[in-house]
Amino acid sequence: MDREVGDPAAPGKRRGAGDRGYLTESSDQANARVDERDPVRDRLRGRQMTRYRWPGQTIELRYHGQIVSSASAFNVAFHVQITVDEMPHFQWRWIASFPRRLLRPW
Repeated sequence: MDREVGDPAAPGKRRGAGDRGYLTESSDQANARVDERDPVRDRLRGRQMTRYRWPGQTIELRYHGQIVSSASAFNVAFHVQITVDEMPHFQWRWIASFPRRLLRPW
């Protein structure tokens, strides 16, 4: 049986006024896929955006990541991007694989 968790069509959205004269907006989304017949194919994905608006300047952070399992490892990937006034300012990517160590029956 496959299951999807999360609704990409309706991600979480928030908006608030900052204490220092800026406005904050954010949204996020996450979903997980689990195959109970074949659990080595599980997946978790998420993304988030946070925007800070000052008079005359906007800073936006976007990040997304995923964890995908295989028979032998958990594969992790993250990407972060920062823009200032819609111009690229900084980005970072991280990819790693961790051995899958399952518990053995006693």
